[in-house]
Amino acid sequence: MIPNQLRRRVELGQCVAFVGAGFSAVAGMPSWGQLINRLLESARDAQVNESQSVLIEGAEIAIQHRNYSMAVKQIEQVMNPADLDQAIAREFSMDIFHRSSQADQTRMIDRLKHLVSAPWAGIITTNYDELVEHGLGRFYTNGHPSRSEGNDVRLGKVLSKEAATDLFFVKLHGSIQGGKYVLGTEEYDRTYINTPQVGTFMRSLMMRYHLVFIGCSLEDEILRIRRSLCSDFSGHIPTAYALLADDVDNRARQHWLKESAQIESLLFDTESGGQPAYWAVDLFLAEMAKLARSGKSERSHGQGLSPISVKLLKAMAIDERISQIGQINLDLLQLINSFPDHAATQSQIDSIEEQHQIDLNTTLSSLSSAERFYRIMYLIAIGLLTELESADTGTLYSIPSEVVLALR
Repeated sequence: MIPNQLRRRVELGQCVAFVGAGFSAVAGMPSWGQLINRLLESARDAQVNESQSVLIEGAEIAIQHRNYSMAVKQIEQVMNPADLDQAIAREFSMDIFHRSSQADQTRMIDRLKHLVSAPWAGIITTNYDELVEHGLGRFYTNGHPSRSEGNDVRLGKVLSKEAATDLFFVKLHGSIQGGKYVLGTEEYDRTYINTPQVGTFMRSLMMRYHLVFIGCSLEDEILRIRRSLCSDFSGHIPTAYALLADDVDNRARQHWLKESAQIESLLFDTESGGQPAYWAVDLFLAEMAKLARSGKSERSHGQGLSPISVKLLKAMAIDERISQIGQINLDLLQLINSFPDHAATQSQIDSIEEQHQIDLNTTLSSLSSAERFYRIMYLIAIGLLTELESADTGTLYSIPSEVVLALR
């Protein structure tokens, strides 16, 4: 089940899709473990002396213990960099996609279409393949997204978007197009610890947006950054969401992810009514894509204002602003004002009639939950409401004290 709060955050452009290897697996792209095993085969072919045989044995043992970073370190000492790059590029070539079955190609195309059609603030991927680029080229219709890579100093400007609708796209761990892969322990240390730009970017990203992990194993470095931020700010950072298989391991760490890293686990059955494995990922992306269409429809009801109108209203005194917002918005403001501490969540606003037997204004009663939500966003935009993040209740919509006084 997709939380309503997540739907609204995506619809408002407050979320970034963080795409991992599980997203591309449908098209035949290898998982992390599969890639290391295939690179080991390439290393065996490249072996020329006994010392390299010892390294290959070490890589085999590391793979058995699922210590892939250590295995990579051994493999890198056997293969020269050019051959290693070529082997990786071969494993993630678009030819892999074109050689997959027609059903798998169709499924992958649908994933790409839905991914790039959803109203994300940005898309980040740790994948080396170029499937997301393929999807952006075919289906993204809102101009050209800005692109950066993990080793690009332009990462420093990615989050300063010109407009709310601008999409940024980041290849965090390199690409078959440009090489420079983040593959083993040394590359991870260089990327996240020894040179600060990726780590700094990720911290800024996590404090600005709600990340949605899709097809990700939640790498140690990502968790380390989130845990550090949670510690620094006592958990008061934007919630992230992770789409994870409902298995013993993920159920066991669900509470830990929430408490230590502010990551909400969205658990799904790996089989769904006879559908292919991980079909829930396809359904999730399809639902996210619908938000782009529904958002445009709701905002076309005259509930929003142009940026110039918002600036003009915010420049007015509070009394003047209140006099300009119209009766329905005023009723909504007064409704929130009636709650303890002059603050309420969306669910409290939607259920107040049943819980407190309050007769709302007839027009306000007829509004859908989504229409009330967009009016709340309008009141926030002109400074008559503020949005607060609460660890206990989620998002609270609070009336500033000066507005409370003006409403009396």
